[in-house]
Amino acid sequence: PDCAESCAPAATSKPLASIDSMAWNVVGAWRISFACGGAVVDAGAYRIFTAAGKESMMSVLFRYVLKEVLIYVALVMALLMVLTGLYLFLTQMNELGIGRYGVFEALVVVACRLPQQAFTVLPIAALMGALLALGNLARGGELVVMRVSGASVFRLASWVACAGTLLAVLTWCIGDYLAPPADQFAN
Repeated sequence: PDCAESCAPAATSKPLASIDSMAWNVVGAWRISFACGGAVVDAGAYRIFTAAGKESMMSVLFRYVLKEVLIYVALVMALLMVLTGLYLFLTQMNELGIGRYGVFEALVVVACRLPQQAFTVLPIAALMGALLALGNLARGGELVVMRVSGASVFRLASWVACAGTLLAVLTWCIGDYLAPPADQFAN
């Protein structure tokens, strides 16, 4: 039987305080009722997913997890690059004033050495960012909503692994194409 016909909508359209913040972030719904093998929005007959539309729901969740992991990796990477750049600049202070080597030249050297440092630090930032993203999703209860909506632990892990694969390709590109010429220019 059709889920929208056999499931009656709820009498209230107010969101639940405990689960709706999770559901709103994950699937964009106010309140989810689980019946007839699929989730339906209580405020009407619009189905979030059924057995036929489950793959589109999983692609939305995949993009959401991928986006969260990449955002947290970028935040960690930005923090580590700022700290590394500051350290590299402070190590250049001994050479300032020798000949025509000034602050601008020191900043150019630091900027040219940052890709090599990014190549070194990106795997660590990827691990820290993925852990922070998953921790944030777990803290907000969004992982529970994803599991209830049909995503297995293996599928969640594969989504995070896809983000790791993208970051591995980025690391390879930085290490092979960006860092060597920039480091050579800095020398």
